[in-house]
Amino acid sequence: MALLPALALLTAISAQDFEPPPVVWPEVPARAAVPEAFLPNGWGLEQQATGDLNGDGIEDAALIMQALDPANVIEHDGFGTSPYNTNPRMLVVGFGRAEGGYALAWADRGLIPRQDNPVMADMVGEAPPMEITRGALKVSLHSWASAGSWSMSNTTYTLGWRDGAFRLIGFDDINIHRGAGEVIERSINYLTRRMSVGVGTTDTDEMETTWKAAPAGPLLTLEEIGNGLEFDPEHR
Repeated sequence: MALLPALALLTAISAQDFEPPPVVWPEVPARAAVPEAFLPNGWGLEQQATGDLNGDGIEDAALIMQALDPANVIEHDGFGTSPYNTNPRMLVVGFGRAEGGYALAWADRGLIPRQDNPVMADMVGEAPPMEITRGALKVSLHSWASAGSWSMSNTTYTLGWRDGAFRLIGFDDINIHRGAGEVIERSINYLTRRMSVGVGTTDTDEMETTWKAAPAGPLLTLEEIGNGLEFDPEHR
């Protein structure tokens, strides 16, 4: 979904000086009559999913929103897309209320990092859409570079409401080396504490899968996960 208005104002810089302007994070409303009302001024809705996340039988809403500041859309003379949209994103969840409307449950600024390299594809737009299924929120990120790396990946975080916070209950990723053709798939269930690792190639659908115990430790909160493109579940 295109979020930006006509790009009449663009920041123009040289490739060696590519650095997005600093972010001024807005406050997210504590209450909203409809999910879209959680959007601060100057922000647009990119994705929305609905379903019951806290087990009370009332529909909740999750939103991925992105700033619409033209100053964060940068023209440059280096590799990659130009103009390049560096507007930050937030992941916001509102719990449905019995009396109507929604109460803010969580506003996260870290899982979806800011796009700051023009050779990188849109990590949200090129990933599977966010969804709520079986009482859990699934958020996916895509990593692909047009220069500087042969690797590409899709990573999905499964988040459940536990002990007053959204916590990581599942992790799935697939990593492909475009040069060597190697494929590695990982799937972790933090509730059963089991993990599978599959290894294969792009030439065949067959995977050699091994099972082992999932990494030990408490269920991480969204804040503890941090940057979703840098998180390593095996070295957390």
